Amino acid sequence: MARADVPPAIEQRLARFAGRLERTSLDELRLLAARPDDPTAHREAVDRARLEAAMNGREAAVDRARRNLEDWVLRIYNERQYQATLMGSNWDRSLGPARDRAEIAAALRDAFMAVVLWDLLSEEDRDELLGPWGRLAS
Repeated sequence: MARADVPPAIEQRLARFAGRLERTSLDELRLLAARPDDPTAHREAVDRARLEAAMNGREAAVDRARRNLEDWVLRIYNERQYQATLMGSNWDRSLGPARDRAEIAAALRDAFMAVVLWDLLSEEDRDELLGPWGRLAS
């Protein structure tokens, strides 16, 4: 599907967010993936965002962002898994156990959905979905 389903301003915001994310340390990724304070409010914001995506023809864009994000998380994990250092290989800090990687990916999925739907969501829902990632997405 062509990328015409997302306005140019959203594409630019996605690119900025991805660029900032690439420069974020692994330790900071773990911190930014903190669980929402109110899981019920977060789930409701996710549900409203999915409805907006469906009603406005952005489901494919949200899915594309999710796939790209999952590929990125796997790539950075693989790149850092066996990185050579002065002390030999595999001394670099990884993304940690699978649970940590899954939490990072889940938090980023919601953040990327917020960016893809930036112009369609209320400020409250956008902030809820972004959580701590908001400073990288603005």
